[in-house]
Amino acid sequence: MLYQVVKDHPFSDSNKRCAAALFVYFLNGNGILGDDDSLLVESNALAAMTLMIALSAPAEKDTMIALVENFLIRHESQEIN
Repeated sequence: MLYQVVKDHPFSDSNKRCAAALFVYFLNGNGILGDDDSLLVESNALAAMTLMIALSAPAEKDTMIALVENFLIRHESQEIN
């Protein structure tokens, strides 16, 4: 979802900010964002991922999605341990 909103420009303005907000909303709605003490995705990491996607070439779509998925999987497993 993060990739699609950033790259497809569904809004007339602020697509990166909207994508980041929707991504946080999605993670929270699915119970994986974290709690007040520890978030799965900190704001600086979310900004970096969003900008990385925005600057990537369309041919790098699968790579960008895999990077975000791996980030979430690694951070989620660290939360469990």
